[in-house]
Amino acid sequence: MIGETLGAYTIVRKLGAGGMGEVYLADHKRIDRRAAIKLLLPQLSSEAALVERFFAEARATSSVKHPGIVEVLDCDVHPSGRAYIVMEYLEGESLGQALERTGAMPVPLLAFVGAQTASALAAVHGRGNHPPRSQARQPVPVRGGSRPAPGRGEDPRLRDREVDRR
Repeated sequence: MIGETLGAYTIVRKLGAGGMGEVYLADHKRIDRRAAIKLLLPQLSSEAALVERFFAEARATSSVKHPGIVEVLDCDVHPSGRAYIVMEYLEGESLGQALERTGAMPVPLLAFVGAQTASALAAVHGRGNHPPRSQARQPVPVRGGSRPAPGRGEDPRLRDREVDRR
């Protein structure tokens, strides 16, 4: 996939993989924007019901406008038949990675991440979007966010677990 084009995006490198697919970093051909592209595995892309659920995830996520929710930019089917979703690329590490690296989180940061995560989840549930338990969301501290965490310059965002695995 490295070097291939999906829509206006060129695949740069693999970010991770999970049980349903692979996630790649990509650059837009015309604007200075990076994105994360989630591709379903080939064997799963041949199952129409699964592809519909995959695109329903993209529609549900894109319907929620909240600074704590990852932005979905596009979705389509690659000429190879693999379904994909183009999402905002989030730099930083997952909450789990941060905790592994630093240990316990200071109480003010924990309160900030908890409040921001609760706000984002309230926005999701307020739109009637209830992700299945297997698609549980995980906060990701993002450097340079609009509402910096106390002393850290990070902003928690929600994205699905498949993107989170590196």
